[in-house]
Amino acid sequence: MGMNTPEADECFYEEAVERSRALLGGATVGLDEIGTDQFDRMLAYLWIGEQMVNRTLVEEGFALATTPEPGDADGEAIIGSEAEAAGAGAGLWGLEVCGSSGPVPVVSVVLAASHTDPPGPDEADLAAETILFDFEESVDVSEWTVRDESSAHRCRLPGGAEAGPGSPLEVSSADPCWQPGGSPVWNNGGDLVLLLDEHGRVVTHARYRD
Repeated sequence: MGMNTPEADECFYEEAVERSRALLGGATVGLDEIGTDQFDRMLAYLWIGEQMVNRTLVEEGFALATTPEPGDADGEAIIGSEAEAAGAGAGLWGLEVCGSSGPVPVVSVVLAASHTDPPGPDEADLAAETILFDFEESVDVSEWTVRDESSAHRCRLPGGAEAGPGSPLEVSSADPCWQPGGSPVWNNGGDLVLLLDEHGRVVTHARYRD
């Protein structure tokens, strides 16, 4: 509950598996069961004594946080740990991960010009649901990925895609890059916007809350 580690084909998956095994292997774990997910798997906060495993994985940069329900103090604590991990460049937030190295282009998520909850039913006009990225320099963004905090929404940008000053990158939920596509991407109550380079390194991110 409250976190999401990389998928098996994604950057930092092996590192997250190794750290999870180191934390949990042979441990007696307490469970605060919250409910189930769409795959009927238990969602819970895991504790080893006073240590919340969910929060540890996020604060060390092995997982992303997920937007908590109102009043979920543990979920809010995990969100705070994510901000600290990102600021420190811990784990998957680092500059040299998954084959990437060197400086990261300066890119901003322009939430004020994005539309994560356009008027009307979310499914009615996917093209109206958009995220805008502003670039300080011209960048080849071929094979870069736009994603949210979940495991379900990935947009792999096509070859030849470019962005730069005066030419921002706008991605709508109707664009053919989304896999599987055909559904709204951004949660109305809050979500995490991520732009990853071709290796999976985080170039920029922004979390919004309703």
